[in-house]
Amino acid sequence: MTTRIAPAVKKEIQLTDAEDRLCTYLDEFTLHLQEKKGITTACRINGGWVRDKVNPGPLPYNDIDICLADMMGVDFAERFRDFLSEQKHLPVHKIAKIESNPDQSKHLETARTTILGIDLDFVNLRSEEYAEDSRIPTGVKFGTPLEDALRRDLTINSLFYNIHTRSVEDFTEKGLDDLRNGIIRTPLPPRETFMDDPLRVIRCVRFASRFGFEMDPDLQQAAQLERIQDVLAQKISRERVGEEIDKMMKGPDPLRSICIVNDLKLYKTSLYSYHGITYPDQKGKEQTLVKCAIQDGLKLGRQNHYLDGIPALYSAADLLKGVSLEQSRLQSSSERVAIGLLIRQETVHNINTGSHWASSLVFSLMCELVSVSSSEEATESVRRYNSLTSRIEELGLDRAVDEKPIVDGQAIAHAVAEKPGPWMKAMVNRIVEWQLEHPEGTKDDCLAWLKEEKNAGRIDMEELKAATMGNKRVQKADKIPSAKKVKR
Repeated sequence: MTTRIAPAVKKEIQLTDAEDRLCTYLDEFTLHLQEKKGITTACRINGGWVRDKVNPGPLPYNDIDICLADMMGVDFAERFRDFLSEQKHLPVHKIAKIESNPDQSKHLETARTTILGIDLDFVNLRSEEYAEDSRIPTGVKFGTPLEDALRRDLTINSLFYNIHTRSVEDFTEKGLDDLRNGIIRTPLPPRETFMDDPLRVIRCVRFASRFGFEMDPDLQQAAQLERIQDVLAQKISRERVGEEIDKMMKGPDPLRSICIVNDLKLYKTSLYSYHGITYPDQKGKEQTLVKCAIQDGLKLGRQNHYLDGIPALYSAADLLKGVSLEQSRLQSSSERVAIGLLIRQETVHNINTGSHWASSLVFSLMCELVSVSSSEEATESVRRYNSLTSRIEELGLDRAVDEKPIVDGQAIAHAVAEKPGPWMKAMVNRIVEWQLEHPEGTKDDCLAWLKEEKNAGRIDMEELKAATMGNKRVQKADKIPSAKKVKR
């Protein structure tokens, strides 16, 4: 195939001192290879680094992919390391070799190292051969820049930076225009691109939400094809899907990511449908399989603390479903107590996990809106939630929701002349109810009420203790050893 001469649209882009030195060293090294070893190659930077240099974002891109003409990445990286050590007296980190894995759509052997504080991946330009009616490569060979660009996930990620000419190259002749016009598009027909690597469906969602770009209509149609989604679910590891979901949730617009996933009907391929099902964990405590799907199904690790609030949102949505000021559960003798107890539920509002009553209401509303069939139903749902939110603020519950019990356990035990014990938890709940009903009440007022309740026989300590001990025995008897892993 004849190499297309790519238009170099931007002769110079802004390089850091380290990047400029790296490009200089690479250029010198390729000349060294040609003169001393008779090896001809060329170096181009490809991918996100080029995209973000042309269209700078808020965060610097510190990972650089070096694409090599007619030379394997590991061979080049090892020779480059020796050159830097001998000619420039520059230390280089150990070179890690990452084997290709076609079964996981990772077709290239990669050499990875760090030079001048920059993380580098060295790979060869590639071209692939396919069997008829199959997108599984039967062979991978050295390719031209055009062939390599066409194999990329998106046109905006197919740009090259030629370190020898110091210019940007757009071999697809679409990348720079799509970057300028805000379009997410694949270099080849999207169905073909997605069959090459189904994870690209999820990557398209991430880049669309990250940059606020629109997705090409043909791409949207291909992403919803049953065959594409089946291959995504079967072929791509949960770890790789999890990495993409993690980046979406930590990106600038996670809500848009969720909306696009919903629009493209990708939930079943990105998260298994475990809503409403529970399982006993290793301590015998019931956990939702939504939590299992997120933490174990995506293999994200424990460092992603934002995940703690996601299962709670689903639990809150179950609790708040259909919520309305007209409901009997919010029309008790004290409206303030009923609403206050509702939004103080741990799944609805919990500062330790980042759950907030307002976020829980919004998420619950979103879950309802997904299933409504008419604009009238949607309008009514929004009205109900707005009315509840306004009432929460009118009653001052938006501030009261974080208030701690006005008296502690020791004070409660002293007031009712009992030794501290598990029974106090139920009494604390009674204290919270009293606080909600008496927003101006003081600690002394509360203790006086507590003594009065005890003296009037409205607090039966023996019954309270027996109920507490009974619950404890039941929990012990019902404890079930948990399987280490939930089978899917």
